[in-house]
Amino acid sequence: MKILKLVIFCILCLLISSCNRILSKDKTVKYDVDKVLNKNEPISINIWHYYSATQKEKFDRLVDNFNASEGAKYGVYVRGIRRAGNASEISSFLADALSQKLGADETPDIFSAYPDTAYDFNKQDLLLDLADFFTQKEKDEYVKSFLYSSGFGVKDEIKLFPVAKATEVFVLNKTAWKPFAEAMGVSYRDLVTWEGLVKVAELYYKWTDSLTAEPNDGKPFFGRDALSNYILTGTYELGHSIFNVLENGDVDFVLDKKSLRACWDNYYIPFVKGFFTAKGRFRADDLKTGDIIACVTSTSSSIYLPSKVINSEGNFEPVDLEVLPIPHFRNAKRKTIVQQGAGMAVLKSNIKRETASVLFLKWFTDMQKYSEFAVSTGYLPVKKKELEAEQVTAAFCSDGICILPVVQDALKVSIETMKSLDLYFQPAFKNSDKARNILADLLQEKAKEDRAKVLEKIKAGKSYKEAVTDFIGDDSFDVWLKLLEKKLLDLK
Repeated sequence: MKILKLVIFCILCLLISSCNRILSKDKTVKYDVDKVLNKNEPISINIWHYYSATQKEKFDRLVDNFNASEGAKYGVYVRGIRRAGNASEISSFLADALSQKLGADETPDIFSAYPDTAYDFNKQDLLLDLADFFTQKEKDEYVKSFLYSSGFGVKDEIKLFPVAKATEVFVLNKTAWKPFAEAMGVSYRDLVTWEGLVKVAELYYKWTDSLTAEPNDGKPFFGRDALSNYILTGTYELGHSIFNVLENGDVDFVLDKKSLRACWDNYYIPFVKGFFTAKGRFRADDLKTGDIIACVTSTSSSIYLPSKVINSEGNFEPVDLEVLPIPHFRNAKRKTIVQQGAGMAVLKSNIKRETASVLFLKWFTDMQKYSEFAVSTGYLPVKKKELEAEQVTAAFCSDGICILPVVQDALKVSIETMKSLDLYFQPAFKNSDKARNILADLLQEKAKEDRAKVLEKIKAGKSYKEAVTDFIGDDSFDVWLKLLEKKLLDLK
């Protein structure tokens, strides 16, 4: 009897070892859709999203398409629910649902999220790791940095499935640029670096100042959205990451003085001198009012770029916009561009609901109509094949309607620049959304406040040079840096 037990034990060990080798070699997916799902045992899954207008219409059509095709084949019915206006609101509603607050909705199976907004749910071990549901061949179809940008610090983990990504582009009012460029002898080549951009902005300020009899009334040249992206990618290009997320999920704040000074010198200094500005809610607003003639904005914001601008007489006049790659620091060790955009998170439940959720997500990013959904609002598809120029161009027009030319240009420029640049994303950590806001708000608020003080000094009779002197030295930078360090450490 003992011999028989020993033989059985050895056979089991061999079988387990063999199975482990097979799984290790083939990396078999966690589920078999044909065994888990059955059209005779239908299941409904809910998706919470924040899409609106054209994007919602296209998403709803895709959901209907899925329900009538792949969904019907496997007995899966998807309901797309616009639960809120942004990912943060969805996170708040989901927290209420999970805690079963009175009046809260039923929890969804899938929800739109950013790493920041999904961080707490991940810490509670509520998010499904989708990596086990994809073969290596399937994973290879996606842009790697898109697929693994969950932002929770675990290698090869897929907690936020990418459905559409955005980058940033440099947009120029070519109509206003042309007379200035001809008069001052500048070209697009001067806009390749941040340092070059600052010099161009100074020339533009002086040139516009010279056009009137009134002294010191030069116009700002440039503004940018998402100032935190500028600081994070800028310091990264110069060899330092401000937010260093550790394996245990904690974060170290690395405030390298030299790289932060480069960011300061190429944003704050030209801002207080009047070369840059930020007046409206977004820089597209400042382009429209004629307060600037160039900006950096997200591809997803390109749909809001103006086709007409208010001129000096207060009338709207049509303009041509040129889309260019964003500048980089002259001494960049690695040129980079930010990647951003919400993904889809799947809540842990049971194998059937999880399988149904993944079935939809796979199908969703495998359709030509999906590419049309992505580009319709300035986002990039997430699969390598769909990012080929011909594929993206084919998605620009659907149902007899084409996306705006400036949006087309923004996507084309993004795809081209992505080929030679690092795609930057910031892993999430506790209070990472607040930390990003501190980066942007502290610099922007100080720049605006000090620019206002400069104007007050000029109005009081001081020369332009005298007025800016107090703000462009080391003391002003040191005050900002110390406050930045304090604010960030207070988050820990």
